[in-house]
Amino acid sequence: MTVQIKPGEVYTLELPSNVSTGYTWTYTPKESQIIAINEVSDGSPSDTPGASQKTIFRIKGLQKGNVKVTFTYQRVWEKDIAPKETKRITVKVK
Repeated sequence: MTVQIKPGEVYTLELPSNVSTGYTWTYTPKESQIIAINEVSDGSPSDTPGASQKTIFRIKGLQKGNVKVTFTYQRVWEKDIAPKETKRITVKVK
């Protein structure tokens, strides 16, 4: 997937999650001069244990350029196990 934004503009990425299973979304690279990524709460905690939720990432363009970001959905303590899900996006700041 490719996303195009301008410097100062914010793109919101919503990924399905279920933190009660121990899985969380992480991303690389953690630092970039082209974009800034902030994770925010979805604001809608469920009263039902095991119910699906969303992990929301706000990606802000800082300066012109391209960066590839990989989001992985895994349990952080399971080092030798492949992620349950992987999403890759290219962010173009123009």
